[in-house]
Amino acid sequence: MKSATRDSQSSHANAARSNAPIFERRSIEYIPRRERHGKPWHVTPVWFTSSANLASLAIGTIGVLSGLNLFYSLLAIVVGSAFGTFFAAFHSSQGPQLGMPQMIQSRPQYGYRGAALIYVIAAAAYIGFSVFGVVLMGQTLELLFSIPQNVGMVATTALSVIVAAVGYNIVHKLARWIALAFLLCYLVITFAMPPVLTFPEGAFSTDGFSMTFFLAQGAAAAAACLAWAPYVSDYTRYLPHMSVKASFFSTYLGLAVSSIWVMGVAAVVTAAFPGTGIIEAFFFGGNAVFGGFGSIVLVLGLIGTIYLGSMNFYGGSLTVISILDSIRPVRPTATMRIALTAAFGIVSLGIALAATDTLLAGYGTFLTILLYALAPWTATNLVDFFLVRKGSYSIREIFNPRGIYGGWNWRGFAAYVASLLAMLPFVMTGAWNGPVAEILGYDVAPYVGMAVAALLYYGLCRSMDLVGEREWISVADAGLEGDDEVDQP
Repeated sequence: MKSATRDSQSSHANAARSNAPIFERRSIEYIPRRERHGKPWHVTPVWFTSSANLASLAIGTIGVLSGLNLFYSLLAIVVGSAFGTFFAAFHSSQGPQLGMPQMIQSRPQYGYRGAALIYVIAAAAYIGFSVFGVVLMGQTLELLFSIPQNVGMVATTALSVIVAAVGYNIVHKLARWIALAFLLCYLVITFAMPPVLTFPEGAFSTDGFSMTFFLAQGAAAAAACLAWAPYVSDYTRYLPHMSVKASFFSTYLGLAVSSIWVMGVAAVVTAAFPGTGIIEAFFFGGNAVFGGFGSIVLVLGLIGTIYLGSMNFYGGSLTVISILDSIRPVRPTATMRIALTAAFGIVSLGIALAATDTLLAGYGTFLTILLYALAPWTATNLVDFFLVRKGSYSIREIFNPRGIYGGWNWRGFAAYVASLLAMLPFVMTGAWNGPVAEILGYDVAPYVGMAVAALLYYGLCRSMDLVGEREWISVADAGLEGDDEVDQP
């Protein structure tokens, strides 16, 4: 029987793969199993490529620029990336199980309408990353080809919007080629660049450790990886149903390795060229290997950043549709997704064109605040999926404004607000430092917030009638896969 089931699933997957259109026609709705296609490893290049960009290079400079030596900066990058990716990869495993974008899955924890507040946080994250990436793309084109920065920002944003508008399948296909080019280029960088660079005295010393700067670099790396959590199921929701282990490691391997690699190389180059911007430093460092290699490195980073922009615009459009659907149910269409993708790109470009050096200098603070905001959400979402409901959800009820998940779920919001309050004493930003953070001298707020949100939410859910909920799910979702259209009830 199991063999027959596997054969049936395989035949469905093969048929879906052969019939999968390049141009995506779906949006936030459920993906029927007959349309699922792909294998776990197909996700790895997506997340491997996600860090092969100029924004990740900038994040890798934070430790060295703050005064941390190269040894501890690299260690902080490894620890932070490994930690942040752990949660993002678990979110990724929800995609094949539920067949929906990541953020729409927050409704069981926060309610049909209440989840809109979480969507707004995700949308702000997309905007923040998009703006920074657009500015870096403009600066790179100006350095390499003397194209005016504003013109370069417009051109690269347009390319990102086009890729995002085509949708899911083109994002996956492009990732494989970009990942291959990235792998070849960074192998050369890793082995050929360090021997020709000169590092300051004490760069690899174990003396002079600063917990404040170490956690600043580690938290930035963790935030950059965890910031993918609102995206990850967007790129696994078309995969056939598979084990949590398979989808977890396919994401973890790609995202953790590329994040550590790119940020680590950025830290090395920054240490070797003090007082130089990261783009110029990579240009000089690459050319130190052989003439013209610096340009090759930056062109690859530029391509990766265009790809990053497409992921931001794609995820941003799905999140905005989720917000609109929470206010008033809509019938999501490809046209709506494309229009909102373009709108998201235009807004990001507008902010980037108006961005000042002060705004861009605050990128590290943005990542820190983003980590504060995402920590409670990731805790409640993962606890609900793996420990409370254990993957048992009603697809139709998630899209039902008067469904079993309610308009506002007090349990999710109680855990979220309590988590924010618990973090306040531990917060350390440029604008305000909590009393405990002042004593410690460093910031551990996100980790406190995660623990509080997870424990409180789990405790509050003990009173839920999960047996009755599962019985209703079996009734509500009866015949789901047999429907011609299973967008929304």
